[in-house]
Order: sequence, then C-alpha cells, then structure tokens
Amino acid sequence: MSPSLAANTHSVIASRRHRHQSPVLNEKAAAEYVGMSVPFLRQSRVKGEHSSQTTAPVFLKIGKSVRYRIADLDSWLLAQRKEPSSCTADKGGI
Repeated sequence: MSPSLAANTHSVIASRRHRHQSPVLNEKAAAEYVGMSVPFLRQSRVKGEHSSQTTAPVFLKIGKSVRYRIADLDSWLLAQRKEPSSCTADKGGI
C-alpha cells in the first residue's frame, strides 16, 4: 500500500468514526458507515463463506438483533482494498 493511499484510507475511517459516537451500530447505520445497502449486509451475512462473493463484516447477534462493531467494520473495509494492478488482473487485464 502506498503511503498516500494508506493515509487517505485512515483519514476516511477516522472521519466516519467521528460521525458515529456509539462503538456498536445497527444494520442501517452500519450500511451507511461502509457505503453499502442494508440488503447487501443481509445477503452477505446469510451467504457467508458459501459463496465466492464478498463476505460479510463480522457482526454481533443479540437475540434477534444484528449489530456491528465499528472496529470490525473498519477491519472489513481495509480487507476489501485492492491495489490497482490486482483489480485489472482480476478482470483479465482489461
């Protein structure tokens, strides 16, 4: 990871953390935090490791409620990073 990309990534994460004071978010707030939809989070949670699609962020199940720790969402976001050269390689060099 280049130093400027790393700095930018950490800056975005810090900015998002500042807007969300609670360390635990509900589905709607978690979806907003990571920039995805609630249906994406639900589908990726259900599919889990049984799919070649993007895996879900780690979540908490409290009774029937689903919650996400901000630290887990940050880790998940960082794990989704791809270097530009790896993205073109994934698409057959396009």
